[in-house]
Parts: sequence; C-alpha cells; structure tokens
Amino acid sequence: MCAIRYGSYWYSRPRYQRIVFLRDNFTCQVCGLRPVASMDGYRRPDLHQLHVDHIHPFSKGGLTAFDNLQTLCRRCNLSKGSRLSTI
Repeated sequence: MCAIRYGSYWYSRPRYQRIVFLRDNFTCQVCGLRPVASMDGYRRPDLHQLHVDHIHPFSKGGLTAFDNLQTLCRRCNLSKGSRLSTI
C-alpha cells in the first residue's frame, strides 16, 4: 500500500519537477541534504522535504526552464525566498 501511495504522490507532481528531482539526484543543491523516508522497509526520497526552485525567481522574470530550476530542501528554499540563488 505504501508503494501505491508513494507512486501516486510521485506522479501527481508536474513532469518538469520529476525531471529536475531526477537530474539533481533528489539532493539539495545548496546544503547537499538528501532526505530519505522509509516505507515498507524501503528507503525512498522524501518528496515532502524537497522543493523545485527557480534560480532566477519567477516573480522577477525568471522562466520555468530546466536551466533555471534546481532542487532545494524545504529549509533552504524557505530561507532563500525570492532572492537570486548563488548557484
């Protein structure tokens, strides 16, 4: 049952977010955190702790393009806000 719930959560994400998570290996590009959750004895990336972030903020004219997106953990993304990323 957990695998079904995880799969439905994974596929409920937009396709561009799934591609960015895979490209960045489910790792925060600022602090290097790779959050993991255990479900049915399997360790899987904790998608609740990961966000897809615009390097150049959308609110300041940044596009939703793969070269302008990065994976950040919740803490890093919320502390960054709408400032430009240094990466």
